[in-house]
Amino acid sequence: MNTNDLIYLAGLFDGEGSISLIKRNDSKSYRLQVVLSNTHKETLIWAQEFFRSGCIYKTYGSYKYKLGKPNKQCYNLAWTDKTGQEVLSSLYPWLRIKKSEADIVLRFRATYTGRQRSKQLYDARGAFLTELAEVRDKR
Repeated sequence: MNTNDLIYLAGLFDGEGSISLIKRNDSKSYRLQVVLSNTHKETLIWAQEFFRSGCIYKTYGSYKYKLGKPNKQCYNLAWTDKTGQEVLSSLYPWLRIKKSEADIVLRFRATYTGRQRSKQLYDARGAFLTELAEVRDKR
C-alpha cells in the first residue's frame, strides 16, 4: 500500500468518515460499520479499489436546498466488521480527529477471537458502545 495514499485517505476519513457500533436485532451482539461519505463518487471508487473492499451506495433523503438549488447527490463507501477493522488499522497511524474512536472499535474487534459467547463478553462489548458515545460527546 502506498503510504502517501494512506495519509491522504486518513485525512479524508477524518473529515468525511464515520465509525459506528450498531446493535444487531438480537440485541446481544454488535456490528462495526466504517463509512466514508462524499459527493465525488470517483473518489469513493478509488478508495474502494485501493482497499479492495467496501460497498458504495447513494444516500437518500438528504437533499437540502442551499441558495435555491438542491445539494449534490452524496454517496457512501461502507465497510463492516472485519473489513472495517482492516481499513481502520491501515489508516490508524495517520488519523487525528477520529483516532480515539478508531482505538475503541479496534479494541472492540479484538474481542472477536472465535465463537465465544457469554454474558460477560456481551457486556464487555456493550461497554465499548458506551465508551464510543462518551468520546463523541467530548468533541
